[in-house]
Amino acid sequence: MLPGKVQPGVIFLNLEYIASFLPLEKKAFDELFVDSFYAYHKTHNPT
Repeated sequence: MLPGKVQPGVIFLNLEYIASFLPLEKKAFDELFVDSFYAYHKTHNPT
């Protein structure tokens, strides 16, 4: 394993996020992100 390299089978996230001033917008974004990540994982790793 080489340091600083993404290995096969590893999830790499490079996220930039600017928080909303409105709590409802922040909650909606957080829920959408979590739901999307879960759906992707469930599709690609059904076990």
